[in-house]
Amino acid sequence: MNNDQVVEASLGYYINPLVNVFLGALFLKERLRNVQRVSILIALAGVAFLTYKYGKLPWVSFILAVSFATYGLLKKKSDLGGIESFSLETLILSLPALAYLLMLVQTNQSSWGGLETSSHWLLLGAGIATGLPLVLYNLAAEKLTLTTLGMLQYISPTLQLLIGLLVFKEGFPMDKLLGFVIIWLALIVYTTELIVHNKRDRELKRKSL
Repeated sequence: MNNDQVVEASLGYYINPLVNVFLGALFLKERLRNVQRVSILIALAGVAFLTYKYGKLPWVSFILAVSFATYGLLKKKSDLGGIESFSLETLILSLPALAYLLMLVQTNQSSWGGLETSSHWLLLGAGIATGLPLVLYNLAAEKLTLTTLGMLQYISPTLQLLIGLLVFKEGFPMDKLLGFVIIWLALIVYTTELIVHNKRDRELKRKSL
């Protein structure tokens, strides 16, 4: 956001579900269905198209998708519950974060203390605004079906895309739009297959009872 990359960040979140599927197959030995393979190939074609048009890999999107998917993989491998793992992550990361902040204060590189009171409250509120959705997401992940959770994951990048275009007025040329459309097509293929597969599984389980 600070570097006018909101639209590219939204692309990373769109790609993320497909990276999750790929990492699941690679590290958890989850079997990919044929349509899932097709959706991953379509997404790769979209990324390749954007790379070709702009002469470089969309690094912001790529790193964001891979890092978030890796985080999900580690959560999957963990035996801790959603709230417990989030609390442990926060505790571990708070120590180097606190050390870094103290270093900035000591070297006069921090604005903390020199800002208006309202700015201090906004900075503190940013932590709550970041942490609370993660807690709610962890709680929801334990109760919702995978299909519902997958559909809800598209809300965030869509809002990010709209904010980047409408609020921050980032450029969105036709080449970039076409790359997004290819990746959206991959997500439509992936999500449709997931819904059909889960529906078929439920019907088979009902018949077996």
